[in-house]
Amino acid sequence: MNQPQTNHSDFENSELLLYIRFLRKWWWLLLLSCIVCGAVGYTIADYAPRIYQASTTLIVGRPIQDTDVLSREEVDSRDSLAQNYAALAVRQPVLEATVAALDLNVNWRELQNKISIQIPESTQLLEITAEGASPAEAERIANEVALRLIQLSPSAAGNVPQNDAQFVEERLQILRAKIETGQEKLIELENTFSNNIQGLGNRQLEIDELEQLLTQWDQIYSGLLQARNQDRTLNQLHVFAAAEAEPNPVWPNKIMLATFAGLLGLLATTGILILHRLTDGALRSNHDVERRAGLHVLGSVGLRGANKLREDYLIVGGRIQFEIGSQNLKTLLVTSSTAEEGKSHVVENLAIDMARSGYRTVLINADWHTTNSHDAFQILPNNQGLADLLIKVNSSLKEYLRQTSHTNLWLLVSGRRLASSKRLLNSARMQAIIDEAEQIFDLVIINTEPALTSADATVLSRYADGAILVVQHEKTETNTVRQAVQTLQQAHVNLIGGVYNQPNFKRIKRGHFADLFTSRSIQEAASAKK
Repeated sequence: MNQPQTNHSDFENSELLLYIRFLRKWWWLLLLSCIVCGAVGYTIADYAPRIYQASTTLIVGRPIQDTDVLSREEVDSRDSLAQNYAALAVRQPVLEATVAALDLNVNWRELQNKISIQIPESTQLLEITAEGASPAEAERIANEVALRLIQLSPSAAGNVPQNDAQFVEERLQILRAKIETGQEKLIELENTFSNNIQGLGNRQLEIDELEQLLTQWDQIYSGLLQARNQDRTLNQLHVFAAAEAEPNPVWPNKIMLATFAGLLGLLATTGILILHRLTDGALRSNHDVERRAGLHVLGSVGLRGANKLREDYLIVGGRIQFEIGSQNLKTLLVTSSTAEEGKSHVVENLAIDMARSGYRTVLINADWHTTNSHDAFQILPNNQGLADLLIKVNSSLKEYLRQTSHTNLWLLVSGRRLASSKRLLNSARMQAIIDEAEQIFDLVIINTEPALTSADATVLSRYADGAILVVQHEKTETNTVRQAVQTLQQAHVNLIGGVYNQPNFKRIKRGHFADLFTSRSIQEAASAKK
């Protein structure tokens, strides 16, 4: 027995693509929400308070004009000082002094949110950026914060640490005096050494000791002098560029705000649509049918368009053939949950597929609300069919069979409408008709009324070896399918699965459906869809 064919539409019906298709259906609403929200955001920007920015740039350490090359230790010290000044700029003392000096209507914590500090990499610059309600206010705040930092540095008068500086200066003066005195004494010793040759050894020793002392004093003096000058240059702040605000505000940015609002509207609408899709109960894929309704799906038809419809039915037909062979099925019942789910369309084309697969097939139309199967197969009239066969107990099935234009396929039309179809269908006469059909044909397919709108489906299920439930895309709801499945199961029906149907061909005459498996009809279906 052949295994069922693989449905190539499984990937096309994956959850992601199904959601994409669903959102594409509402593209106009998504576009409209994006445009409307973007326009609202653009309009709000006209009424939003303006924010301006200005930046003051400071130099940490030696001025740029200083040509001396810094050592690695000096560079590290300068970078550390820059980090410290950046931290001080947003601390309470500096900001409170700024608020007081400019008489701002904010506290220091609120001002802290309007100040940002940046240290450009591999530079000795410190950038202080401030926000204000006007360009002038932003400039004043940036300049004032910079001024407060400068006042904390040794650059400002009175900020030099007096005790340390005084100690260094005193040591320098003492060393300078010692060096001067020592040099005078050295000259005197040298003069004495040249005029008096007595005691030459002792004087030479004294001269050598004095020269060593002078050398040590010179080194100490140079070190102290260099340290004093270095401390004064590395720890200084100078204004490199005063604040100058841009004439255009940094906020609100109309384009940015409109774009953000448009994207927000798009995301919100997408979320609402997806939430509605998840909660409205409609089934939109064969995965939904299996996961939410608990019905095994034999395949889906019509979702990929007219040009793929023949392939869809071949796949579903192949899976039905597998069930027929594995369960030894002879009679199949095809129904739906409610009316207008494309059941007749599906059963007619499944009958064609079975016949073309070599099964000698008869399609019995027991749905008196859909009496136009004869139109689909271009068989007229419809006045002699199953209803007449049930009433005329001495008649034979062969008298009412109509052979279609498809090889191996016969049709028993519904005939006239019955007033008490349930009683006649639940009779020995109906059993005899089914028995006769099973003797003549390899496969008997019964098209019955929907399971939830008529009892005919459950009545006829007693004659069937298996049943198929047709589910329509985006129309049939989850609870409806569950009720139909429960109804059939209570009648002990062998429900072999469902067919997920998307009738995309509402503008096509039903007569074209029966000839679906010819290239002419596929082309007509595609043209009608366009």
